[in-house]
Amino acid sequence: MRTQHVLFAASISLATACSSEPLAEHDMATAELGLSVSAASSKATARTNLKPLRPCTTYEASIRAVSDRIETRADLAAVRGRWNNAPLSAFDKEAMKRAYVLRCQPNVDLALPAASPANVQLIESVFPEAKWNELTTLLGDGEAGPIDATSFTYLNFLRAASRMPYFCGEAGTFRTVKEACQREIASLFAHGAQETGAHDPSLKIPEWKQAFSYIREINSYDSNPTYDPGTPGSPAKCVAPFVCPASAHYYGRGIKQLSHFYNYAAFSAAFLGDPQALLSQPDRVAREGYLAIASGIWFHMSPRPPVPSIHDVLVGRYQPAGGHAGVERDHHGGVRDRFEATVSIINGAYECSPPPGSLVAKQSANRFRYYTSLLEYLGAEKDAIEASYGAGKVCNIANGNPWPGAPIIFNPAWYFDTAEGTCTALTYEPRSALTLVTEGMQSVCTKMFATTKRPDGSALPRATHGP
Repeated sequence: MRTQHVLFAASISLATACSSEPLAEHDMATAELGLSVSAASSKATARTNLKPLRPCTTYEASIRAVSDRIETRADLAAVRGRWNNAPLSAFDKEAMKRAYVLRCQPNVDLALPAASPANVQLIESVFPEAKWNELTTLLGDGEAGPIDATSFTYLNFLRAASRMPYFCGEAGTFRTVKEACQREIASLFAHGAQETGAHDPSLKIPEWKQAFSYIREINSYDSNPTYDPGTPGSPAKCVAPFVCPASAHYYGRGIKQLSHFYNYAAFSAAFLGDPQALLSQPDRVAREGYLAIASGIWFHMSPRPPVPSIHDVLVGRYQPAGGHAGVERDHHGGVRDRFEATVSIINGAYECSPPPGSLVAKQSANRFRYYTSLLEYLGAEKDAIEASYGAGKVCNIANGNPWPGAPIIFNPAWYFDTAEGTCTALTYEPRSALTLVTEGMQSVCTKMFATTKRPDGSALPRATHGP
């Protein structure tokens, strides 16, 4: 994930991720029922009491249940805005629903599709296992260390998707949910092919089918400290209560190349229930198929205010206040060229308005070429914008990345501001933040400032803005 938007979203859940159904030994996600902010040991590892996640009921795996949960959570009811002391608005809560990760594992049964959640049933219709197998033929062929190829399965793709019911779960401004789902899957694999693909034109299979060859970032495997906290190029330091062992490196891993410690902490909290799990063992995101796949879906569904999520842009939920820096509105009020906007979200500072003929321009063009081919592969009827993508089409959004300065209508209360030892909500991202969407944030935030010492007796520094 080479996005330029900092996400120090250390979303610490009080109960999140692992299937109660038996998964492969190397594919076990884990969940906890409580995080002690003083759990860090002098050996720079933090262990919590983890337990398998319970199975979901049919209702719990539905969009309606997610909506009800966000509306009734006591911790969210207690949240107040940093500047206005106001409770969360309906807009704030609506934004959270799409990024919410179920705290239970829905039942996904390939032999009995009708028993699976609604979004999984649609995914199986739009993107059956045979197509998954075609798109993952080069899985792990690139260098940079071992993976457990047996866990990079279609079943684990569906299991990961099932925990975010809005993924392939709503039509947005499309006529049908199927049309929206085709674009979500095409976008997921188009960006995945660019981020992790072999990019080898000599192969017999087209480049858009060469995704996931490099599950770890090229040239970074345990040698490139660029993404490590506190080093040049890393925008923030690892701050208490989190522990980033010296042996852990936070370069790109997984199908969307999850990078930087704050992204590992946030994803770990959302899917494993413990931010420290992947801070201590970040390579699990490459080794374990469930986590490698889930990290891509999680990034796809998660906004970073003021940056919207890829999901919200693709389905038309994100509505800019007006044309700005090349972002034009369609007749629904959403972004006119939706896939172009997703390129900006992922890598806008580099791949939007690139120098003609440059390597970066080729990389930008690859995304559009792959997306167009995948739409055709999935049987989608392209709209006029998608049909206009020709050879060499690149992201033309001006100034690389419009989101921070754009007059947007996407500023939900999303982060706890911990800069002054307060647990109030901000609509923009401070350097030391906790996200609200994962359950348990307010109690964890409160514990952060009630704790003054580590177990070894050393002082526990307060979170501050900046590195």
